Amino acid sequence: MKKIFIYTLVLICILAVILLLSCKHYGNKKIEIWQDIDSTIANSWEHYVSTNPEVPYPFSDALEGGILYYWDQYFIQKGLLLHDKQELAKYNVDNLIFLVGKYGYVPNATASWGYDRSQFPFLSMIVCDYYFSQPSKKRDRKWLEKAYTALRKEYVFWTDTIIENHSTPIYGLQRYGHHAHDSILAGVYDALKATRFKNYPAPKNLQEKMEFGKNVIAECESGYDFTPRFQRRICDYIPIDLNANLWMYEMNFIRIEKELQYNSGIDWKQMADKRRDLINQYCWDESRGVFADYNYITNTYNPVISYATFYPMLWGFATQEQARRITKQLHVLETDNGIRFCQQTTSPINYQWNYNSIWPPVQYVCYRALEKYGYIKDAKRIAKNYVSVIARNYTSPKPISYMDTRSNIIMRKTGHLYEKYDANGNILDNVDYPSGQMIGWCGGVFSDALHFITTNDR
Repeated sequence: MKKIFIYTLVLICILAVILLLSCKHYGNKKIEIWQDIDSTIANSWEHYVSTNPEVPYPFSDALEGGILYYWDQYFIQKGLLLHDKQELAKYNVDNLIFLVGKYGYVPNATASWGYDRSQFPFLSMIVCDYYFSQPSKKRDRKWLEKAYTALRKEYVFWTDTIIENHSTPIYGLQRYGHHAHDSILAGVYDALKATRFKNYPAPKNLQEKMEFGKNVIAECESGYDFTPRFQRRICDYIPIDLNANLWMYEMNFIRIEKELQYNSGIDWKQMADKRRDLINQYCWDESRGVFADYNYITNTYNPVISYATFYPMLWGFATQEQARRITKQLHVLETDNGIRFCQQTTSPINYQWNYNSIWPPVQYVCYRALEKYGYIKDAKRIAKNYVSVIARNYTSPKPISYMDTRSNIIMRKTGHLYEKYDANGNILDNVDYPSGQMIGWCGGVFSDALHFITTNDR
């Protein structure tokens, strides 16, 4: 009996060692694939570059070649700087600065349809990331002066009503808007009803069409085209993420003016503190323990929780208690394959910025926000889940085929990254349009996530 026990114990130990070695081998193999993808991204940036007569320099593609999209550039730049693609990173930011100089804002996109609004503002952060990543002795203050002028101009666009109206009844907090002509607004529904709003109730008259068009174009300005988050009433909301970014602009003005040894006479700290206090007053939902968009028409919080709740953590003005409570709500958005854009709603339309979508910027904001407040375990889990989704579809894309806009069946090949994924870990195809191959912000966030993982695994 004693011998049987000893033999059994030895067998269990042998099996445990085999299992341990297998897990180690699998772990090493997985890391090798991640590193291979990162190398592919690093070697591909120059292959995803376009030109456009609207801007003076080549720029990083987002998805469609030849079109420069605004907020994608922040996440693209993360990868460019990690891979030491300094020239391309500078070209990208210089193009954005040029557009502000020409129009007074950065258009949504350098395409005919992209000029009647801007997009989720990140230029201040793009400028600071590029400039302060340079060695102290190589920093070009003349360049920063030019960038500062553009940032001040763009800040006016977002906080004044000269070009378009972002004002709300709560002075010091902004909303999304547009400056489209009435003829454009009136035609939005008819242009999109057959494709992106198939199940949406038809407007009954011209006034309803105008109202629909106004909110759709403002939603395009948010970057989330389209989403159930705002219930087709985005112009009624004070978005938490927009105002968090504008707080960061105000803080960055302090940093830039200090670097330039320049006194504008504006108390940016006071302005940032006022915005932070207003955000806490109107956008902190104590009952749910999250930051939420505030509907200034109904004086209520947005019922839809979205990843935007993490922006005050990302930039660092949430309190530790707020961060603790937000982190407790992770389960509302987290899946085994990444963070959802928002929680599930009763919307009849399957939007691409929805509860089932796993987008690169959403993952970045969440794991970097959690990292900032010391929730490293949660941050690493989210980052690892996301790079795992990318890796699985890089080696074995699912679905393996899709139907393009001309009803052709296209077979996917291995070795590619895609624009968007779903909560099941597959490529997201069945919403609006099939997910295209890209490096863009998918590559930028993948490389940043891998860097974050390896740095925190040491």
